[in-house]
Amino acid sequence: MNEIASMIVSALPFVGNVVNVNVHVADEFSAPISNALVQVCTHESNGDRFARSPRYKTLERRSDAHGNARFTFTSVSGDIRCMATAEGYYPERDNKQRFASTYSDFTKVVLSEYSKDISFTLRRKKNPAALFYAKPSFSLKLPSPSGEFGFDLQMNDWIVPHGGGKVADFYVQREASPTNSKVTVNSGIVFRGDGNGAYIRRKVKTTSDFKTDHEADTNGIYQAYLPLLRFPNPRNPVYTSSAIVKEDEYIVMRTRVKKDEKGNIVKANYSAMLGTVNGDDYLDCLGYVFNPTPNDPNLEMDLKRSTDLEYAKRKWKSSSKRKPYAAVPSARTPNKTNQPQP
Repeated sequence: MNEIASMIVSALPFVGNVVNVNVHVADEFSAPISNALVQVCTHESNGDRFARSPRYKTLERRSDAHGNARFTFTSVSGDIRCMATAEGYYPERDNKQRFASTYSDFTKVVLSEYSKDISFTLRRKKNPAALFYAKPSFSLKLPSPSGEFGFDLQMNDWIVPHGGGKVADFYVQREASPTNSKVTVNSGIVFRGDGNGAYIRRKVKTTSDFKTDHEADTNGIYQAYLPLLRFPNPRNPVYTSSAIVKEDEYIVMRTRVKKDEKGNIVKANYSAMLGTVNGDDYLDCLGYVFNPTPNDPNLEMDLKRSTDLEYAKRKWKSSSKRKPYAAVPSARTPNKTNQPQP
């Protein structure tokens, strides 16, 4: 429906549906969080469902001592979104929800459901640090269809001669073999050097940007090779998907390892790369963080103090002095907390 038709619909009289939304806010250990700011957002009018620039109304409450916030309001469309945030925690936003309806047309929505219970689990901020990061979705074309290419996490680039990188934190191997007018691709990520490697973890189920553990496991088992995997497509099992790291996973890497004469690690850097990670034509991932401080396993990023590697690389390439990336501050300004929109 176009904007004019939407205005006509929104001008019609509506009898709204009185609904209740009960929100519970807790931390990772199921302890209730009091005084959390909870927002519930819904359309101003039924016509907003069809408008290009819909209008919203947002209600706010603070959670009580039991972590509960209750809302009663009139909903004309049945669409809502919620958000919860608290001091010292990462904010959470739920997916768009809709009250069940028995009847719906251009003029009104009649609901058959009038109450919803929504729960939020907020992750605590422990020790956000100044890290280097690549934004989602990171993508860098492989220098050639087949070969082995070193990648420098701190420089966010292939190593010489394919890019400006200096230290190969890992190598992307890709072999493309034409077979019967088709191309079979085998690829993977290789870690060279005693002690270098990675392990795979499931992402934390959260709507915040922080989806990894707070720290790398320094005693974990770090593998030297992560192969390309082929598996049924989770959205359509008829098709086959391939990835080095799946969409709901991430890898923790330990690189630049140095050991003493007894074989003990005396220096190492830790990083995390979010899946899906692929090495087919491009090195793709959903962003990564690199901790430049040796022997610090912290993977929790303070966005205000961290370095945007994409911006740093552009500045570095345009600078005649070729300053190291660490000397270039991040250009990203953290977004203010936005009101949730259905």
